[in-house]
Amino acid sequence: MHPSSVMRAASLEEAVEVLAERGPSAGVVAGGTDLAVRRRRGLPVPEVWVDISSISGPARDIVRSQDRVVIGALATFRAIAASDLVRRTLPALYQAANIMGSVQIRNRATLGGNIGNASPAGDSLPPLIAGDATAHLLSSRGRRDIPVEDLFTGPGQTCLAPDELVEAVSYPVLEGAWSGFRRVATRASHDISKMSAALRATLEQGRLAAVRVALGAVAPVPLRVPDVEAMIDGRVFNGALLDAVGLAASRAARAITDVRSTAGYRADMCGEVVVELLESFIRDRRDPSGRAGLQQRRA
Repeated sequence: MHPSSVMRAASLEEAVEVLAERGPSAGVVAGGTDLAVRRRRGLPVPEVWVDISSISGPARDIVRSQDRVVIGALATFRAIAASDLVRRTLPALYQAANIMGSVQIRNRATLGGNIGNASPAGDSLPPLIAGDATAHLLSSRGRRDIPVEDLFTGPGQTCLAPDELVEAVSYPVLEGAWSGFRRVATRASHDISKMSAALRATLEQGRLAAVRVALGAVAPVPLRVPDVEAMIDGRVFNGALLDAVGLAASRAARAITDVRSTAGYRADMCGEVVVELLESFIRDRRDPSGRAGLQQRRA
């Protein structure tokens, strides 16, 4: 089913006013990369699409503001993949942007759209959660902030009100931190993740610190795993730690079996991939950025 009409908004403020007026019958479109998928699957579409794709300015910017990096919701994954600022401050997000979909998809798809789509397999979501990112939301009633990890309530579902959209995302710059992203997919690109993981940590006097771990495509929502973080934080890196972390990460998964993979395989890979990230952190901690850490396992 095709939408009955499209309304092109000149600003995000105008967009949320239309959303407030039309209520649940309206939806937002930016890059539009998921529309064909929705039509093919017979999923419902709004009566009115509020098109925000032509909006420019801060909504597309990637800037540092004091001790945070702010990424506008309309920043494309191509822009994120080309951003030296993101590469230096949250390499996990930079890595995810560089392997997400095809070149054509990265040219169109936006960070706000990836968040709003709320797919458990969204590649940007584990890096944002591991990076302690905050979503800055705009509605006709004003603005509010919410941790990205708290946005999602189920597959394709968020806690956003009908008249609310993501205006920007920001994350703190943690000096000396390393972060990395890995995903398991059948093909090197153009494929949905079977599972993914992101890790951020620092090393202080030989001990792991400020650890955050997030998993994707292994639960109804992107999943932060505090139990795994607690096992790592404050510990000295060694083989026994790796074995325990791998087992805990596997047990944290709440995966299902579907056409892409089995629940058991996804759970097993959670352990392996989180261990790979820890090993990469120790190996690369002197050079915490760049494409060298970008890996994708085929399965």
